[in-house]
Amino acid sequence: MRRVACTLAGAYIFLLAIEVALKLQEIAYIQQRAILRRNDSTAPSRLIEEGTPVIVVAPINELFEKILSNIEEVKARGAQRVIA
Repeated sequence: MRRVACTLAGAYIFLLAIEVALKLQEIAYIQQRAILRRNDSTAPSRLIEEGTPVIVVAPINELFEKILSNIEEVKARGAQRVIA
């Protein structure tokens, strides 16, 4: 079982993603990272590999379409996705 997971979120709700990551670390004893959603090739989401659990915090707002493109990128990398 993989012991590393990521939480992906946009700028407006990045603090929520950090809180989600901390809570998962506390209750599941796994290494958890909050990743700020970005659209360039230097984004930290490039660290996501096949089988990595990813929690996506995606509120319905004006940036939802951009978050959907990040979800597609995570899907293409073979990560396990949970969308909140």
